Amino acid sequence: MTDTAVSYPMGTPEGNVSGQGCPILYALSIIGQKWKLPLLWYLHERPTTRFNELKRRVPGISNLMLTKSLRELEGAGLVLRDQRDTVPPHVEYSLTARGEALLPALNELYSWGVEQMRLGADEAGAPAADRPAR
Repeated sequence: MTDTAVSYPMGTPEGNVSGQGCPILYALSIIGQKWKLPLLWYLHERPTTRFNELKRRVPGISNLMLTKSLRELEGAGLVLRDQRDTVPPHVEYSLTARGEALLPALNELYSWGVEQMRLGADEAGAPAADRPAR
């Protein structure tokens, strides 16, 4: 077995993972809530999306949580809100360049999740003696 060195862009994670200054914790503080990732995912599918379209696409989200999540994503610079002064109001949401820059990481996370789900299903179907110890 060979040792593989892991390179961390910000140096070693010791003393950094649970404290301030950890890039992963910072990123998760922005996008890590229940509704934000589904919203970002659906916003990437179209150039612009209206509020009610998002409400239909994200089952179970309330108007209040949708509004709160969109405002927080807008505040973080990931989502752009375009409101036209018409009656009724016409509001569209889209990803900013900063939001678009997150998509490759989300695609990688998606691929990792698919693999973990597959491994979990394989482990669930394996005889007890063949399952890895936990």
